[in-house]
Amino acid sequence: MLAPAPRSADAKDRQPPAGCGVRSRARARVEIDHIRYARAVATRHPRDEEARRIVAMVGGDHRAAFLLIETQLAVLVVRTQVLLSLSGIVITVTGFSGKAIAQTNDSARILISAGILIVLAAALTAILGVLRLRWLTQLVGDDALTTVERGLALRDQKARYLAVAMIMFGTGFGCYCAAIAQLLLAA
Repeated sequence: MLAPAPRSADAKDRQPPAGCGVRSRARARVEIDHIRYARAVATRHPRDEEARRIVAMVGGDHRAAFLLIETQLAVLVVRTQVLLSLSGIVITVTGFSGKAIAQTNDSARILISAGILIVLAAALTAILGVLRLRWLTQLVGDDALTTVERGLALRDQKARYLAVAMIMFGTGFGCYCAAIAQLLLAA
């Protein structure tokens, strides 16, 4: 548990009014202490707090903490594989019907070209960012907390790449669907 943050220069501005009753002043002081505690907690990195909670949850068991992080990394890999499968479907369908869509009009041609390129960029981002091989055993520290902190940093980095790849995929797929819509409207 954190100790309350030291009083700041503006703390006297947040003191309860002098005319308040004893209970009101005590309640106001408690609220001020809660505000100080919340500020102190907010200055720490949320990953550090998560690491502490994980280590406490597994009772300091180094192996259990390692397995928990390994499981979270596996979830990222599975989601990346789904994204790559969808990207493969888009690329394959474009190979079969891309010419017909591109012949609709200039707008459809631009949209399908942009869509396929953005989907390809999303797939590359996912491959290079999430599926890039880095062994979790390289991150093992002397204690469970160090291992978890390092593992969470890797997880967060891979999750950011996956998030970017998903946004790119959605954008590319939207372009692709808009091109198909133009084909259907022109039919």
